[in-house]
Amino acid sequence: MVDKLDLDIAKWLAKTGPKEDVKISDIGINSYQVRFSNVDEKIDEMEEMLTVAGKNFQPILICKANPGLPFEYDIIYGQRRLTAAKNLGWETINAEIINEEVPVVIGQSISLQENEGRVPTSSADIADTIKDLHFDYGLSRNVIKEKLGIPLRIVSEVLWKEELIKEIEDTADKYKIKPKVALDIQRKCTVDGEINVKKTIGLLKAIETFDDELRRKVVKVLDDSPSISETEAIKQARSAMSATNLPVTFLKHEYSGLTQAAEDNELGENEYVHKVTIEKLEADKYL
Repeated sequence: MVDKLDLDIAKWLAKTGPKEDVKISDIGINSYQVRFSNVDEKIDEMEEMLTVAGKNFQPILICKANPGLPFEYDIIYGQRRLTAAKNLGWETINAEIINEEVPVVIGQSISLQENEGRVPTSSADIADTIKDLHFDYGLSRNVIKEKLGIPLRIVSEVLWKEELIKEIEDTADKYKIKPKVALDIQRKCTVDGEINVKKTIGLLKAIETFDDELRRKVVKVLDDSPSISETEAIKQARSAMSATNLPVTFLKHEYSGLTQAAEDNELGENEYVHKVTIEKLEADKYL
């Protein structure tokens, strides 16, 4: 059994052997594909390309399949090329082989990166992969970002949306409210594990025309007073918005640390600076 948490992608790619012709009947599609939409998009064009090029095209990548599967090899990338070759009645296809069973995490990351250079993987496919890696394999946001090359913003938004209940997610999408803001409000409207859906949706509708700063202020008001009504939360947020903007300069290494801290706290850089400043002022009893 392979180590499902071995995340050294380069090590696994280094095991790839030279390209060779492999029987199409020996190849299956099971563990590693991140593309479930757009699979047949422009497949006729792919068939034409294969007809003209013959075997002179980029090989697909396969690895040893799980012993419980009814085929010898599992495809990592090249699903559309494999499908086109089958449609053309080919018996073999040009492939590179990793002669081991590859960890699902590694195979999916390789598949995702390769697909982005061709017919783009849909956002839904990327989201499914992120959720699998996070919930099934326990990978953190930062590990997914580092190992798959997916921006942390996208990884975080997928996981934030996953926590939103459907009705609240739909409302946030309708009123163009960022998933993190919607999730913060949903969490603030949750008491003893029960989400107050009506209050959450009412607040999302109320902040439709607010800028990001005022939306964050609403979240802060809810954090300070969890039982506050929708109307009063909006009122207090508006009254607190007379503010002074201060430009702050950071040295390169300081800014790098700030960026990492903000990411770890799932906040924007400005939000994080404001948060730690207020916490310090409160701790020193200036506020």
